[in-house]
Amino acid sequence: MLRWLVFPVVGLLCLPLFLHANERTRETLIFNISPGGYPPYTILDEDGAVSGIMWDILSGFAEHENLELEAREIPPRRVDAFLREG
Repeated sequence: MLRWLVFPVVGLLCLPLFLHANERTRETLIFNISPGGYPPYTILDEDGAVSGIMWDILSGFAEHENLELEAREIPPRRVDAFLREG
């Protein structure tokens, strides 16, 4: 009598597990920029919006690879150090 209830109940209990397993978490691609940008490659507007050639290329890449793209403004000395270190 209860046998016909077992499979639907177990299926409903396992449904969140299947839905969670199918969700793909998006990784974030972090793009370091110096304050004020480096026109025309990176441009940082007064309101903090990023644009420029490199931003356009990375935006297309991030969209193609299903990544989030985040711009982080870092001090110029740190940018120079990153460039020297490779």
